[in-house]
Amino acid sequence: MSNEPARKLSILVVEDNVQLRTLMVRVLASAGHEITETGDLGTAEQTAAEARFDLIMLDLTLPDGNGIALARDIRGGGGINAGTPILALTGHEPETVKQDYADCGLTDVLGKPVDVKTLFKAVNSATAMRAA
Repeated sequence: MSNEPARKLSILVVEDNVQLRTLMVRVLASAGHEITETGDLGTAEQTAAEARFDLIMLDLTLPDGNGIALARDIRGGGGINAGTPILALTGHEPETVKQDYADCGLTDVLGKPVDVKTLFKAVNSATAMRAA
């Protein structure tokens, strides 16, 4: 599978682990995507309310709150990103999290650390579903 996207995306990456966030941003930007990044829930909430994204990558456990609460707010708030795919990032078993949080509108759940091939596959799949 090619890392070359079908189209360039605007992606919000919300991850408090600086090393992981930096790596994801570099990898996604190297494929030509426009990346906005943050490491905390407060900034992510404000950013998601003010700018439209093609994809949101959201850590589920942030130092200042719960990523699930943000996902629910984005989905239920009727704002500009209500229909935006949300890829959750977790240090827990992804299948368990998918079952626990199926009702909050996550598009997919990725376990950390995320390898490049899995990252691009998930990004392409999530954004293709929205385009369909």
